[in-house]
Amino acid sequence: MTNVKGTPVLIKACSNVLTIYGAPAGTPITIYDISGKLIATNTAAEIETRVAVGGGEEVVVVKVGNKVVKVKR
Repeated sequence: MTNVKGTPVLIKACSNVLTIYGAPAGTPITIYDISGKLIATNTAAEIETRVAVGGGEEVVVVKVGNKVVKVKR
């Protein structure tokens, strides 16, 4: 068994913008609606990354590198 250290990532939703903290710079970020349709893509910046997700879906799926989480906005 091997321990793999992970970097904690915080995702904050405010209106139609998601702010992602803690992702290493250069990490790919993809956001999907609940049906799996791609909504937005971005690449993580140094400290925080803001991604506009538009109106619509109440819940989105956010993939940061190899981490995936559902976010209610």
